[in-house]
Amino acid sequence: MKNTGKAFVLTFLLLSSVFAQEKFKLDSFIDLIQKAFESPEITNEKYQSPMNSDTVKSVDTARSTPAQKIAVAVLELDPNGISISEGKALSDRLRIEVFKAGVFEVMERDKMTEILDEMQFHMSGCTTDECAVEIGRIIGVSKMIAGAVSKVGEFYTVSIRLINVETGKIEATALGDVEGSLGFVLTKAIPSVAMQISGLEKPELFIHLKKTVFNFVTEPNDASIYVDGIYKGQSPVEVEIEPGYMHRIRATKDDFVVWEKSYKPGKDQMMEIDIVLQPIPIPIVIGSDSKPHKKSFRQGLKIQ
Repeated sequence: MKNTGKAFVLTFLLLSSVFAQEKFKLDSFIDLIQKAFESPEITNEKYQSPMNSDTVKSVDTARSTPAQKIAVAVLELDPNGISISEGKALSDRLRIEVFKAGVFEVMERDKMTEILDEMQFHMSGCTTDECAVEIGRIIGVSKMIAGAVSKVGEFYTVSIRLINVETGKIEATALGDVEGSLGFVLTKAIPSVAMQISGLEKPELFIHLKKTVFNFVTEPNDASIYVDGIYKGQSPVEVEIEPGYMHRIRATKDDFVVWEKSYKPGKDQMMEIDIVLQPIPIPIVIGSDSKPHKKSFRQGLKIQ
């Protein structure tokens, strides 16, 4: 910019001088321009800005490093209406889904247990926020995730909360409701609440599942129908089924053999399941001949 400005000034002064003397010609004008840019004053090194290698930085070195992830630990979900082993399986799945969300640095359960064992701290029965905060301070994480899984009838609810270990306050909550089997909780509700607690998904009042329909017809009627161990009513009956999963169907009726079979339905299907129940066989008892032997008497002798 300095060189260009200097050239412009010199050019202007030279042209002014020519116009003042009334000797302006086109050829002279071109010559003057060329001479102006060849002037020693313009090409003098003092007007040149030296290249400083320290001021040249590549784009890669200027990039900022990603922020460090917040360390969290996930407590075992409190099981209500389900078994302890089922609650443990759902808790392990929750850790995996929170890790997959990529927002938090999740401590492994075995590592957390190892630290607590060294401090002789027992996690059993730890469901309160105060207890979660105490564990968080012992294992050295910034936040704790605690919650519960509850079953009421055919509905499951997964509720979790994110607790700040330093302040003891709840920073976020997540909720997921599903209807059906525990498999839906594992594959639908748990991933949903993990994304919610990570701030990557808006909460839903109810997780809607695409379902297909089974129409159960039995011979004879009034058989009890069970899907995945859950009573659905007496035949004939229509039952909504989650597609894409294997489902165990069972039909029972007094004096008839229990009927069982597994199905894996597709999406948006209407399937009619015809069930013919077989009567329980009546055992046949084979007895001995009960007719009395004929007796006769000859000449005073008893003959058998």
